[in-house]
Amino acid sequence: MPNHDAKVVEIVRIVDPIGPASTDADLQCIAVSKETERGGVTVNEARKKNNLDVLHVHVITGGTHFQKVFRSVSFACSAQRFL
Repeated sequence: MPNHDAKVVEIVRIVDPIGPASTDADLQCIAVSKETERGGVTVNEARKKNNLDVLHVHVITGGTHFQKVFRSVSFACSAQRFL
């Protein structure tokens, strides 16, 4: 049975303060924590300078399913550095 609620998530390495979000026209949303919400604003300012549509800034708050997944991904990425 197909899962119609499935979302495509791409994880990319960020090597500068903004990453590819300021130049990738295909992006639609950026997920940030409350602590990094200002970073989402900065990304959108850079996108405007590059004549791109601004991204929806989704602030992850405590207790959501997405936050649990986000923590798992963050942990997995951190753990992978030690392998």
